[in-house]
Amino acid sequence: MRTVGLAIAALVLTSAAAQAVAPPDPQCILRAQSARKGCKVECNDNYFTDIALCRNVDPVCFDRCRQQRTDCLAPLLASLNACDDHCDAQLQMDKDQCPPPGDPNHDGCVDTAQVNAFVCRDNCREAWRADPNVQTGLHFCRNQFRRCIQVCPPPPAS
Repeated sequence: MRTVGLAIAALVLTSAAAQAVAPPDPQCILRAQSARKGCKVECNDNYFTDIALCRNVDPVCFDRCRQQRTDCLAPLLASLNACDDHCDAQLQMDKDQCPPPGDPNHDGCVDTAQVNAFVCRDNCREAWRADPNVQTGLHFCRNQFRRCIQVCPPPPAS
């Protein structure tokens, strides 16, 4: 019984080795990645169109309101992004100070750097959420978005 199992395993390994594995085509991979991004964009567009229609709002007006909200939120998110960028830069500097790969201390050093970066980003988010100016700005943007949607006309008849 054991010999049969070993024989089957040897046969599988032999046939797998016999098949030549073609090297990956970088251009094909880039096309696939680009197609995936296009699908995501199209899917998001369809999603927001559907949401507008569910709210009985013209999708073009809804998109304009969404863009206004994005513009309103941009300065609020800039401080959070700057803090995150600082954490990422610190992570890279900490990893650069680690022993080279292969050194027994390398993995532990990188793990510590990654944990510190996670804590840094978590602190950024907690401080950002606790900032009263951010909270005031978020409420303002949210209310502005709601008011904008309320004045949107219904979707055009098909």
